[in-house]
Amino acid sequence: MDSLRPSEACSRPNRLSIDGRIRWTEALMRHNVHRKLRLQDLAQATALSASRLCHLFKSETGTPPARYLRLMRLRNAADLLKNTALSVKEVAGRLGFDDVSRFVEQFRKAYGLTPSRYRREFWRSERSQPPSRRSSRVGT
Repeated sequence: MDSLRPSEACSRPNRLSIDGRIRWTEALMRHNVHRKLRLQDLAQATALSASRLCHLFKSETGTPPARYLRLMRLRNAADLLKNTALSVKEVAGRLGFDDVSRFVEQFRKAYGLTPSRYRREFWRSERSQPPSRRSSRVGT
């Protein structure tokens, strides 16, 4: 599980600390939000079984790990839609959504608007101009 490393700033959880293992799982999700994360991989990284991680994660956060990750991705998507000119397809791809239609469906369910409409409404309320496509590209 060497590939699931959030950052040097995060240390591996203390095996006796449930809170630490859940914080570690959250950090893994946050720093790997763009990757396919399987419950088994998260469980292995925290030295728990998948079912135990699910139970502890839900008891600590109130949300099962898969839903928590999906909501985290959708919050990141909302930020990208507000702060970049990336297309909806590019936003979905950057956050690990393989199917743009499914991403749009999940976004609409969470925010009540499609991603495109969310962006338009945000910029209308800001009475400002969205970032240009050029400014959202790296190195330009």
